[in-house]
Amino acid sequence: GRATELEGGACALSPALKLLVETRDFLNGLAEAEQAKASGNSSGSETRQYVLRGPLQYVLRGPLLARLELHRAVEQSLGAYLPGLGLGSQCELMMDYFQAFCSKNCCFEDLSVFLEGAGSVEPFISAAEGFVGREEPVQFDCREEDIRENVTRLRKEISLMELQRCCGRHKRLTAGEKRALAEECERRYKAGLQFGLSLPSTVDQHSDFYALLAAHLRMELYQELGEWNQLYEAIVLLEEAKNFNSQIKLLLMKLYCYIGATEMCADLYSCLSIKHIQVESVGFLAIRYMQAAGTFQLAEQLYRAVLSFYANKETSEYLVHAFKNGVFQKICEIVDFSHRLNRSVNFASVTVDMRLLEFATTVNSFEKAKKLLMEGWACESFLLKPENYSSLLDASTLRDGRQLDVFEDWNCPEGRLTAEEKEMSFELEVLWLRIRLGLFCCMQESLCLLGARGAGATSGRTSAATGSSATPPSTTSSSSSSSSSS
Repeated sequence: GRATELEGGACALSPALKLLVETRDFLNGLAEAEQAKASGNSSGSETRQYVLRGPLQYVLRGPLLARLELHRAVEQSLGAYLPGLGLGSQCELMMDYFQAFCSKNCCFEDLSVFLEGAGSVEPFISAAEGFVGREEPVQFDCREEDIRENVTRLRKEISLMELQRCCGRHKRLTAGEKRALAEECERRYKAGLQFGLSLPSTVDQHSDFYALLAAHLRMELYQELGEWNQLYEAIVLLEEAKNFNSQIKLLLMKLYCYIGATEMCADLYSCLSIKHIQVESVGFLAIRYMQAAGTFQLAEQLYRAVLSFYANKETSEYLVHAFKNGVFQKICEIVDFSHRLNRSVNFASVTVDMRLLEFATTVNSFEKAKKLLMEGWACESFLLKPENYSSLLDASTLRDGRQLDVFEDWNCPEGRLTAEEKEMSFELEVLWLRIRLGLFCCMQESLCLLGARGAGATSGRTSAATGSSATPPSTTSSSSSSSSSS
């Protein structure tokens, strides 16, 4: 009935449907203007009626994305889409956006939000493949004046490949097809480097995406087939592509940790200049493997750097500035931020690991162990006080500041980390922290027992020594009396 009501338009509409129709007309007008500008068929007079501040010379994403959002909102509210609304199907709307912005870096990020709830997206992917396929292929050996045009074509192919991976195309490939695709990505990465010869050294190359995708495909082959050479080939490629691209360095850190090359991982950690809150969010990628790999010196250096951040958060300075400037609402936020850092699971783990490492590498006597466990450490950190162990039995007292989705992810929703998996990872971190704190409990109790036993043995020896010293006079007197009697 509502669909007929919308299609006819003659009968009286409810206020909500009137607003919906007005929104549809407004967004359709905006979207048509932007599509006309994207295709080069727009004049200033055609655009002025839709943009409040006069004609614009560049295409806007907002109107096209607003139609997609309206389509999704109607579908979620009513449980089904109304054909009479006049917006078209969601695949058609996504295709309109793709045609206008497939040469931009924002294309995948914008459309991926709508791909998850779009149902079958194969018609859209097929239409996108046809649109890109009609374009001229990228000419990697082009003249210098044609580089800009070929970079645009390269960006269109990258956007299409990102969407294909997000829709599960790569997941359905066989091992041989994945290997062939990885080799093709490596070839296109190396061929595309010539497009960035004039770029500054601090700017990512246009073809960096292909290196990242090839490395991800190699990692999938390693996980499926157990072939270590896939990791080595991915590392060689990423080392060649290593520049100022932080995603390449982060992925290279992960691969080096896989093979136990923690020194290389530490070098990359230094190159990334991870500092301030990044220590809390992404520092765990390198820190967690150092001690397990046996590189104790590197582990100690990283632990001290991390602990210095938590010890010198400079929140007191921020509080003073907030008081001076009268921004009192920020004071609660700063205090809450400081509290979260103090209760960080990363802070707790690094603190305990640092003390275990120090105990294993420096203790060489009972007195040194007693001094560290019973006197020194318990005064430095609230975690290592016996009365505070019980507070860690409840995971709600700790906070997880790790950014587990720091890597760029073009996988389909089924291949991404879910909220349940992130929660399980946090619970495992807390459980492992309890086990290591349990070691401190055991060592402290053992030292107490050994100290008590040693004190008992010492008092026993003292009393025995006292008794033996009183015995000789009586023996002498008895011997003298016996000799006199004889």
